[in-house]
Amino acid sequence: MEFVCSKGEIQKSLSHAEGIVSAKTTLSILSNVLLETKNNGLELSATDLEVGFRTLIPAEISTPGAITIQAKKLSDIIKSFNTGNLNFALGEQNRMAISAEDPKVKANFKIMGIPKDDYPSIPAFTEEKTFTLSQGLLKVMIRKTILSASTDEARYFLNGIYFEKKDGRLNLVATDGKRLSFISVNLEESGLEDFNVIIPSKVLHELIKILKEEGTCRISLTDSKVFFQMDESELVSNLLEGQFPDYHQVVPSESTNIITLENIAFSEAIKRVSHMVDPKIAQIRMDISENKITLYGYHPDFGEAKDEMEVDYKGDELQIAFNYNYLLAALKEIDRKDILFKMTTNKSPVILKGVDEEDYFSVVMPMKLTED
Repeated sequence: MEFVCSKGEIQKSLSHAEGIVSAKTTLSILSNVLLETKNNGLELSATDLEVGFRTLIPAEISTPGAITIQAKKLSDIIKSFNTGNLNFALGEQNRMAISAEDPKVKANFKIMGIPKDDYPSIPAFTEEKTFTLSQGLLKVMIRKTILSASTDEARYFLNGIYFEKKDGRLNLVATDGKRLSFISVNLEESGLEDFNVIIPSKVLHELIKILKEEGTCRISLTDSKVFFQMDESELVSNLLEGQFPDYHQVVPSESTNIITLENIAFSEAIKRVSHMVDPKIAQIRMDISENKITLYGYHPDFGEAKDEMEVDYKGDELQIAFNYNYLLAALKEIDRKDILFKMTTNKSPVILKGVDEEDYFSVVMPMKLTED
């Protein structure tokens, strides 16, 4: 096995693979990537048995072959070169020699590999239930919802994003029980039946890194897996099992108290007050009155903070508390200059959305006031 490829190309592919391979595993081969020559380049693959990744790297192939190499160590070696093209040659005892194509660069390495025989196979892309989205749109949809996905393994069915096709639209929803994010776009795919699946956060975090602003992504679903295909790369993942909660029950159908305020000004006020908040609790309090919000932060060891901002509001006077991290994360993903802060009481869910924006919103549950 012998080939030449660009340092930049293989380094980029290895960075995606490192997010997938198992760093701690009883099967050492799962810490490896598979390098395998093809007629039109070098195929690099990685898997942890739940998520699989493969990509085709442009390469000049002199001798065909295949080998698996520890992903982290290979990546460190590649990064150590500051040259354009690298030579790879597999020698005796499965040792891969790596050197620069530029003869002026004297560094060279020989790294032990493991034959591909025991490397798990990664399922090939299937055409079973397929639709296409622009890469840029899919990237935005995932980014705007994944912030609300749970990381609590006990509630594994919330450790991802709910993809739902219904009434000619594709809806993405994520929640951890304390907040929820929702985004919806038209999806008019001929012959595509309605579906609902839960796609794990792990594969979606890696997908965001691969997706570009241009081009398309083909998505295919089976009963147990999801496939993503874009340009020369593919991702495959097991779907999460379990019943995703009925998110319609969480989203208030009506709100009697609605504030209109500037997104950036609100975010900056929250950040200022948060400097005097115990990070373990992360609670800020808001006193809401006619055309004004007063924000309070309190830290038992350092003191307190107060800030005020003018808003457009004519509703009930309310005192309400939130985890400021949840508010800031939601506000960051709203593209509008002005936002709507919709609520009914200080104990009911609050909707955050851009003015005149119907297809994207976040819901945040208030916290119990510490004075209560």
